[in-house]
Amino acid sequence: ILLQKTLLNIEGLGRQLDATLDLWPVAQPVLEYILRERYSPQQLLAEMRANSSVEIRDLRPGLREAKGVQRVYHATDTHWNDAGAMIASRRIHEKVATWFPGIDISPPQGSFATRAGPGGDLARLLAMEDRFTEEYIEWQPAGPARSRPLSHQENARDVALYECPTCKGPIVVMNQDSFNENLA
Repeated sequence: ILLQKTLLNIEGLGRQLDATLDLWPVAQPVLEYILRERYSPQQLLAEMRANSSVEIRDLRPGLREAKGVQRVYHATDTHWNDAGAMIASRRIHEKVATWFPGIDISPPQGSFATRAGPGGDLARLLAMEDRFTEEYIEWQPAGPARSRPLSHQENARDVALYECPTCKGPIVVMNQDSFNENLA
């Protein structure tokens, strides 16, 4: 932010001397390099791993591999669709199984279905969700969910609590994410 303010001030002063001055062609490649090197997902993962005792699971390789076969992200939304959520959950389950060898990580029975609907968050940002519609890929479970919400609190979007009376294994608390309900 300070770099952006500095560039803005320099451009403002420069334009007082020369009204045609445009620093963006010079500044753009430098800013892109800084953002790519300092704030990339790889850099974020390295920083988290270096400064945390929590094991970090990178879900991107599985999602990248699956993109060659199916769409794993919404077209008009910044989130992954249910197919992407299922792939991410498999990667999480694979790691959990190494910690708890007896845990059942078999995928739930069901299939994917598609439905058309209004565009997602990117389309809403432009107030064009009706113009940019979305083909939603949704998971249709074949049976009842293995777990159920433990409690429902109004305006409690940060933490979702589920219980599974028949499951054997660790108790898990997940920070609210867009695929919590589909994993339950």
